[in-house]
Amino acid sequence: KNRDEKEAKIFIDNLVIKLHLKKDSKLIDIACGQGRHASYFHKKGMNVVGVDLSKNSIATAKQSEKKNLHFSIHDMREVYKNNYFDIATNLFTSLGYFEKTEDEQKAINAMAKNLKPGGILIIDFMNVKNVISNLLEVEKKEVDKITFKINRKFDGKHIIKNIMFSD
Repeated sequence: KNRDEKEAKIFIDNLVIKLHLKKDSKLIDIACGQGRHASYFHKKGMNVVGVDLSKNSIATAKQSEKKNLHFSIHDMREVYKNNYFDIATNLFTSLGYFEKTEDEQKAINAMAKNLKPGGILIIDFMNVKNVISNLLEVEKKEVDKITFKINRKFDGKHIIKNIMFSD
C-alpha cells in the first residue's frame, strides 16, 4: 500500500533524462519485487529482465511478462549474466538487509559484473542520517480495516522495524 506508482514513474523519468538512458538498452532490475520499476523501464522502450529472490513476487511479476520484459528468481549476490547489460538497477532500498557486510559487498560486485564495460549501476538507498533523526518510534495505522502497530528503533548499528497486526 505504500508503493506510490506516480512517484516511481517520476523517479524513473528523471533517471532516464539525467543519465541519458537510451531506448533498446538492456536493463536488469535487481531485487525487482513484483516488477513495477521493471515494467515502467520496459514502457520507456528498454529490454528488461527483473530478478528477485522471492518466488511469490516473481510469480506475480511473471503475469505481466511480454516481449523484452522477463522475470526470474535470482539471488542478487550472484551474477545473473556476465558483461551483458547496459544498465543495472537496485531500487526502493533493496540493499542493506543481509546479516553480513560481506554479502552486501558480494551483491554490489555481482551487480557490477552484470554490466558491459561502461555500463551504469543505479542503487537507490535511504539517507540513513535523515531516517535516524526523523525516526517515528511508534505508529499505528489502519489499511483495509486492518490495524498495524509499527515500532521502530535504531540500535546503534541497525534500523529495526517491527510490524504487528492481526486479521
